[in-house]
Amino acid sequence: MSDASAAPLSAEVRALSRHAVAALSFRFEHAVAGLPADVTTEDPVNIADFDVGHGVRTPHDLVVHMTRVVWLGLGLLGPGDAPGQPSSWASSWTQALDDFRASLRALDDRLADVRTTVASGDLERLVHGPICDVASHIGQLLLLRRLAGLPAEKVSYLRADVSAGRLAPSPLD
Repeated sequence: MSDASAAPLSAEVRALSRHAVAALSFRFEHAVAGLPADVTTEDPVNIADFDVGHGVRTPHDLVVHMTRVVWLGLGLLGPGDAPGQPSSWASSWTQALDDFRASLRALDDRLADVRTTVASGDLERLVHGPICDVASHIGQLLLLRRLAGLPAEKVSYLRADVSAGRLAPSPLD
């Protein structure tokens, strides 16, 4: 969003915001660690399309939705040089994972850019909207994994090595 009240982010706000994105990255990689990159006929459970019914999104649908939410959040950070949104919204599980990682990278890059401006109230909206929404959906991914019989390895988020700008390839590597 761009208006007369837009102002650059302070170094402290930029660092804390980027830390939140790095924490999302860490939690996401934990949620998908050890899952098959692509579904094969040997897989006992197709996690990407695991459906518990009752209108609950599949893991694939959740990751596509999370990507869209992050791209919406980018719009709160004023004009910038973020790459365009994916042209096709993830036809495969692997593409969905890659698109989400790219959306987090774009958000982190925009927050790292000292030219980024934010209109009054938009940073708060970014936190209570997209960032919290994605965190909730990561929890849903973990729950769906457990329901599918593929629970994630236990990890301590308090002890996690998370820092601004460091988007983890996997917390378990």
